[in-house]
Amino acid sequence: MTPPTAPFDPEAEWTHVYEDLSSHRGTRPQGELTLTHRATGQLRIQNYRNCPQGYRSYTFAALDCNDDLLRSPKSWTVETKVSKAANAPAYLNSGLVKQASITNNVLTIKTAGNSRSLELTGPTTCKWCLLDAVGRMATQGIQEVAFSLLDEYDELCPQQQIRFTGEAQVKTPAGVIAIKTYQHTGIATVPGVFYVDTAGRVRFYLGGMQLLALTKATGGVK
Repeated sequence: MTPPTAPFDPEAEWTHVYEDLSSHRGTRPQGELTLTHRATGQLRIQNYRNCPQGYRSYTFAALDCNDDLLRSPKSWTVETKVSKAANAPAYLNSGLVKQASITNNVLTIKTAGNSRSLELTGPTTCKWCLLDAVGRMATQGIQEVAFSLLDEYDELCPQQQIRFTGEAQVKTPAGVIAIKTYQHTGIATVPGVFYVDTAGRVRFYLGGMQLLALTKATGGVK
């Protein structure tokens, strides 16, 4: 793959598009994930996985985040549905909207008129916010971070850890680039590895059979 070569500032406004592949062969796309970062502290994360008969399983998340390393969310809205396009109606009433917020270390999730609360201990973030957070670890020289994870934006997985595991020089069509690796482990979590360039862009994420590959990067300059 040809890596982006433009300057990159994690604090600027930028969009990264990842192709969602299978690590078994890596040639057949399973879906896509798009992460958009706003300098005002918002993240928008859209991803889909391909389904039979031309349908896709979509997740749209809009998060208002704190200005910290983990980009820990303060409040967010998540919409899920099965449809043939992002702007198409949900198939067979598959649409669902959840609203969540964290106040005084208490997470409140509202779904279809129902509400539940969870008490949080320590730093907490959502899974795909890590595509932003790990890049910050690389640029700030942070070796290790401990936190709790909200998988799929609502399932609490405690005792998570991301730690720096090494550096490598990698050959690409655009020349050799430096890559840092960070390993993610924790309770109820598939172990994963983030591959980050020196500018702070996560180029690849590998977790189990899932492989995310950065295929498009725009913005990132203040």
